[in-house]
Amino acid sequence: SYQLLVRLGADKGNTNDALIVILIVNSTLLIPIAIFLHAGAIVQPVAILYFIAAGLSGSMIGRAFNYLSIDLLGASRASPITASNTLMATFLGIVLLNEPFTVIHILGVVAIVVGVGYISFETSRHNPGDLNRDDALWGLAFALLAFVFYGVEPIFAKSGFNLGMPIVSALAIKTVSAGIGFYTYLRIRNKVPKISFSDSNMRIYMVAGLANTIFILTYYAALQIAPVVLVHPVISSYTLFIIVLSYLVMPERLERITIGLVFGALITIVGIIVIGLSPS
Repeated sequence: SYQLLVRLGADKGNTNDALIVILIVNSTLLIPIAIFLHAGAIVQPVAILYFIAAGLSGSMIGRAFNYLSIDLLGASRASPITASNTLMATFLGIVLLNEPFTVIHILGVVAIVVGVGYISFETSRHNPGDLNRDDALWGLAFALLAFVFYGVEPIFAKSGFNLGMPIVSALAIKTVSAGIGFYTYLRIRNKVPKISFSDSNMRIYMVAGLANTIFILTYYAALQIAPVVLVHPVISSYTLFIIVLSYLVMPERLERITIGLVFGALITIVGIIVIGLSPS
């Protein structure tokens, strides 16, 4: 998973570099494909605005908070919390897009709340490495902020797809908007990183960018043909793979897997899947 690559790179680098490099890789791969496939396509201006909003909310702000939380907590702890943004995405899909809602959704919501709460409790008890309590609390706060902005993004995207926007063009607009927005933010704060692609961390971030590009292509392909309340919960179950990979390949000082963490993540994932697969 690309989140683990971000964690590896951020061990000796920083999350601003990660976000910039991954957005560059996204844009470099997606823009030529979009031009080749959809150069003559006619799209509605409102659809473009929807994907600009998706880029700023998800690819820029959501990712920034997610990477900060991964840097502090580790991917195995941060990802189940941010993945529970399915809760917000489902709620907004029901309210704004008139997608179906059943009583079973409530059970899924309860499971997510319990699972995320237990992960938060477990994180406060067993901090990875030399993480102090203040950093743990900041990491949890960043993960919850990512939860909010990631939850809003698929609503903008689905609204844009409903207006006929092609997938690759949508992603190109989304990533370019996020890149411009984040660069402007760093420029205003005079914190634009000096990126050297010969650096080993940058190579890790580039591989993470490739993996992320494949992920968002498959995610948006599903979102174009299916409702948010189905797609988002299934996609968010990737957290299970992060925990397994963390246990198998990551050093313990970066990703400390406990029984309690696995228990909380499993409860969260069950809630995510229940919400996504409940009958309409």
